[in-house]
Amino acid sequence: LKGILGLTAHSTTIVGADWRKDYLTASSGNIEEHVYTLAAYAQHEMLLLKDLTATLGLRLTHHETFDNHLTPKATLMYAPGNLRFRATYSAGFRAPGLDELYYHYFSVNRGKPQIIFGNQELSPEKSHYLSLNAEYRSEVIAVSLTGYLNRINDMVVRQNINVDEAALTMLQREFPEMTADQAAKLERYSLYQNSDKGDVKGVQVNVSANVFRGFNLSANYVYTYARTKSGEAWTTLERSIRHAATIAANYHHTWGKYGLNVNLNGRLQSKTYYPDYEDAPGYGAWNLHTTHSLDYLKWAYLEPSIGIDNLFDRVDRRIDSSLRKYALYSPGRMLVIGLKVKFK
Repeated sequence: LKGILGLTAHSTTIVGADWRKDYLTASSGNIEEHVYTLAAYAQHEMLLLKDLTATLGLRLTHHETFDNHLTPKATLMYAPGNLRFRATYSAGFRAPGLDELYYHYFSVNRGKPQIIFGNQELSPEKSHYLSLNAEYRSEVIAVSLTGYLNRINDMVVRQNINVDEAALTMLQREFPEMTADQAAKLERYSLYQNSDKGDVKGVQVNVSANVFRGFNLSANYVYTYARTKSGEAWTTLERSIRHAATIAANYHHTWGKYGLNVNLNGRLQSKTYYPDYEDAPGYGAWNLHTTHSLDYLKWAYLEPSIGIDNLFDRVDRRIDSSLRKYALYSPGRMLVIGLKVKFK
């Protein structure tokens, strides 16, 4: 439920509530679990002075397992002319997922056993987020720069634990379906735990330009430095990526009853960190798609499309090992063909 109200001049008030129920059904471990979350929220945006706007918000969350939590949010925006300057603070709350609480998972992937345990002793994550943003917009170009810091307490992480003789005995008892040959290949298992804290900070840059009529260029770059701390040791957050960028060029034009749209887009990223495994190398993958709009029929519009995914045939061709992790799963260059019919 959500209501958007104009209670006073130059202000907007939003009030609402939402209800959510999550289910986890897993044959491994014979798991049947569910949990509900109920929340109420209010937000008020008002003009304080010329070009200066404030937004204040509050959310009360009731979680079936983790009780009540109150999280505030506050934003100030100064907007002279084509410029925008924003400062935002918000508190966060995230209850552990049902998988993080109850998983009792065993599988075999390419002959290697994989085991993941949930942890019913987990605490919810609580965070404090701060961001500063500057933005310029005109009819031709838009540029945005954002810096952010997110401090997380009791961050839920998946810890990999080496298997010794005692652990192997326990795992064989927990998973009797595991064969002796599979047990011999087992080097580690995973357990969800709370770290002391997490620290995620970074910078994001967005640029978009209308170069000429029908042709747009856009680029996005994100630098992220993500760590987690347990005890006195800081480690790089698993699966975090330090540098990531997306680039896109789009052209569209119509000639009578025929329209053409051409889109070239690419994602480039540095390596993906895996503290207990081998880091996955970075990559750059490009896609080229074209869409053709045909208005020659009395009863329908036709939109055939043809394109190439992974234009330069980037594939992670490393030889497999027990420590291998991947970031790029593409099998290589792919032809993509489609047809959309819109009935008049």
